Amino acid sequence: MLIFTADNEAAYAIAREHLVMPLTCDIGRQERDDVLERFRRGDIRTLVSARVLNEGLDVPDADILAIGAVLFAQRQRRAGLSLSEVLPPASNSGLWDTMPAVPSERSRRRRGRIRVLTCCSIAEDDMPSVGAEDLTAFVIALYEAAGTPPDHAQIVATHQVGANLVGHDSHGVVLLPTYIDRIGRGHIVPVARPEILNESPTTLAVNGRWGFGPVISEWTMERLVAKARETRIAAGTIREQSHVGRLADYPLMATRAGFIGLMMADSGQSAKAVAPFGGREARLGTNPLCIAFPSDLPGPVFIDMATSAVAAGKLNLARAQAKAIPLGWLLDKDGKPTTNPNAQLEGGVMLPLGGPEGHKGYGLSFAVETLAAVLPGLGFGVDPKGRHNDGTFMLVVDPRAFSPTDFKAQVEAFVRYLKATPPAEGFDEVLYPGEIEYRTEQRRRRTGIPIEDTTWRRLGETAARYGIFLPRTMPPE
Repeated sequence: MLIFTADNEAAYAIAREHLVMPLTCDIGRQERDDVLERFRRGDIRTLVSARVLNEGLDVPDADILAIGAVLFAQRQRRAGLSLSEVLPPASNSGLWDTMPAVPSERSRRRRGRIRVLTCCSIAEDDMPSVGAEDLTAFVIALYEAAGTPPDHAQIVATHQVGANLVGHDSHGVVLLPTYIDRIGRGHIVPVARPEILNESPTTLAVNGRWGFGPVISEWTMERLVAKARETRIAAGTIREQSHVGRLADYPLMATRAGFIGLMMADSGQSAKAVAPFGGREARLGTNPLCIAFPSDLPGPVFIDMATSAVAAGKLNLARAQAKAIPLGWLLDKDGKPTTNPNAQLEGGVMLPLGGPEGHKGYGLSFAVETLAAVLPGLGFGVDPKGRHNDGTFMLVVDPRAFSPTDFKAQVEAFVRYLKATPPAEGFDEVLYPGEIEYRTEQRRRRTGIPIEDTTWRRLGETAARYGIFLPRTMPPE
């Protein structure tokens, strides 16, 4: 197996351009030791690489890059695929090694002496893909094995697989091991059912009794939709429930009834992740909000966003994929911008939405936390012993209470008007809010849900504890 790295700027730039993950790899100790032993034996050889960040592995930087490439190459060979090769500039490196040829036509033409940079370009096609039905059945089986009633397991699985289907992998099955761990620690009570604290014809205050967020939030939204049918508007709050997952799922329940749906969420007094604008210490949650609008378009129309620069789940996914993050998402422990997703775990902090205009995201975050945490009585700040507690605020509105026309038809006309906008340079078309998710869902229902290696391994480890097999994978389309 051949791994080449270079210490010149041009070769490094090529690697950064073609790598989906950064030039590091987050792997288990045993796997790391096995690879390093191969280095020591001479089975794998590498040269020095420059400006490669060591993100927590106690090995030389050059070896970190090589480990990432080795692991990718191993997976490529298991899948029967060829290795990626990128020729670096030939004139200014001077540090290329000479090795036997790799198994590719270009290598064979060079008769055993080549100079190449092997890049770890990981696309969906390279990941194991699982059909939505098979993945749902697998998730249900695991939750039931962990003590979850079948109806609750079905709801949670549907929400997690649904998040994967629309491309929000950070809120999909990657969360399953975490949820099961929380069940084991008593932070999620899988059999819990909601309790009504206060109710009127137009309002509902709910205590989730630490049940699954998707179970409690679905139950609450169903009742708010029923109230809105009678009163044309209804609002509710929830306290003491676990993580709700992808926020859009609940307002979209309202749109299927022809209503406008809104939901905001905050994590209560559990550990915070986001600094207020101008600060460097975490005082806020990621505080997402979603507004969904009814229409007759094929796909739903909605905005679903964190008021932080990025959702926490996307950081977790970046860590799982060993993938660099854009500047503007995090500050490191010294208050400096960073592309290292692990910086948050090392004393760093997330930033509010908006970059240099972050006061806008900060203001939105303040509003969400006030409505979703302060209003239902969760308070603010951090309780060191506090468990994850997704306080929520929900609103359901019947458009007929306000609109003199067919509101759904007007939303559709508005969407078509926006989509007719000539595209700017670098864009093929204008998309409406929610269109990317709709297109992703159509594709993944056909080709399967791709699951990156770290998540696949963690699912396998969790399943093995209960004697459950991983779901079958789908062949490439």
